[in-house]
Amino acid sequence: MLSFSLIKAGCPLNISGSNFTHAATICSDTESRASCCRYINALIAVSIARYANTGNNLGVSPELSDICLQAISQTLETHGMTKNATAFCGFGTRIPVNYECLGIKTVDKVRDVVKSV
Repeated sequence: MLSFSLIKAGCPLNISGSNFTHAATICSDTESRASCCRYINALIAVSIARYANTGNNLGVSPELSDICLQAISQTLETHGMTKNATAFCGFGTRIPVNYECLGIKTVDKVRDVVKSV
């Protein structure tokens, strides 16, 4: 089930079931910035993997990227994550929600390239 704010925003990524309380606790400690960033990255990576498994896409389209970044940021903040934590970790830059590898945008295309190597 998608969180309401993501559905409302039109973002297809699913971050439900994430332990936001644990993430917020880790990210509130400035001594744990590396752990915080790994946790945020994991939350996003899992949601993108779920999306890829259901839709074959390597992340969301560029058109949905900003919408998802805003919706996920709001969801994280609603659950106690600070803006400083997401900014420090590079959410949206170092932690993207859309991926493209040499013009390849789908899981099937990646598999085809790997098979041909």
